[in-house]
Amino acid sequence: MRLVYSKTASKDLNNLNPRLALRILNKLEWFLNTTHPLSFAKPLANMSPATHRFRIGDYRAIIEAKTEKGEIWILSIKHRKEIYN
Repeated sequence: MRLVYSKTASKDLNNLNPRLALRILNKLEWFLNTTHPLSFAKPLANMSPATHRFRIGDYRAIIEAKTEKGEIWILSIKHRKEIYN
């Protein structure tokens, strides 16, 4: 599997403190390097095209899992108070 970042997710990361952004990137890579990365993700309802979310401390990474292509698309990364609005 591989991670693909959307333009929105890239902007979200650039707007964060560099240290926090690095922590989030490292955690996403850690998820990806496990045998079943989606076992750490929670399924989402009514947030199409997003299918799951990863929890990284107080931040959430909204993702679209394209398992047939072997890709996990990171759609957005925001604080938990902001992500679901």
